[in-house]
Amino acid sequence: MVAIDPAKVAVQTGFKRKNPKTDLFKKRFGWGLGMQYVAKSDLSTGNTTFASHVLKSHDLVFAFTAPYSQRIENNKESKVPCAWYRPEDGLKFIEAHGLGVRAVGVLVEDAAEAHRQATAHGARSALEPQTLRDEASSTEQVVAEVELYGDVVLRFVSGSFQGAFLAGYTPVESPPLSYGIKRLDHAVGNVPKPREKLKYIAEAMGFHEFAEFTAEDVGPKIGDVLTPEQYKEVKELGILVDKDDQGVLLQIFRKPLSDRPTLFVEIIQRIGCIYESAAAERGQPEPVLEQAGGCGGFGKGNFSELFKSIEDYERTLDN
Repeated sequence: MVAIDPAKVAVQTGFKRKNPKTDLFKKRFGWGLGMQYVAKSDLSTGNTTFASHVLKSHDLVFAFTAPYSQRIENNKESKVPCAWYRPEDGLKFIEAHGLGVRAVGVLVEDAAEAHRQATAHGARSALEPQTLRDEASSTEQVVAEVELYGDVVLRFVSGSFQGAFLAGYTPVESPPLSYGIKRLDHAVGNVPKPREKLKYIAEAMGFHEFAEFTAEDVGPKIGDVLTPEQYKEVKELGILVDKDDQGVLLQIFRKPLSDRPTLFVEIIQRIGCIYESAAAERGQPEPVLEQAGGCGGFGKGNFSELFKSIEDYERTLDN
């Protein structure tokens, strides 16, 4: 099965949107999420195939990408870092989904081997292993993809390249910026026949079922989790609170990120569930403190409130 070292997992989330090269991009996504603008590939770097801009906060990386006109697709002079990119596929994705996540990337020891093992266990290949080279650092990077769900792919990334995103992108100098967002905790995708998709992902990619609940589940009461002062503060900020038998979850949901309500971001904080890991597990000289995955649950007690908020928001839209 696919071996992913948790100590090396980072996330590269590839979005598709119509016009990433605007001040609105930097304000809404950079300042709005507190993520530093770190890399790009567009007309200014010689890429006449697509425009792509990369934001980063700690281990979390977002890349916003959109195709240029198909009339210049076959320009042989285009300095495109991803030779496999097809503008017609990008346009088709935008038409179907608006602003949405196309690729979720994870760092692995060997992307080609991860792809081989995944496809051997039933994963459908979306991109055979490709080698990217960074001329400035003389390093390489291997990228491969398998189908995840719908039009979304899981991207395996490995290699000696240490840049912010993919080899071939141009670094961007910009002021440091972070509001404290550190990593991707989980990604939610709405799919038909979820049991079939769960079986596919588990068997092909080595993931296991971590938690299960429905929108009808009733979460535990928060009881004495918060002091009166803390309760007043979270209420004023609109923060939702939930807990499980191990810890506490604080969560807040942003409004959809574009004019079509196809994507929103949930910002969470997990409290508790700290344990001392064995030094040998991470190659550390001494044990380190870590937080158990999923500490505090996934907000099942707030699902009804979330869906009600989404429906209320959609009723304010013209369409």
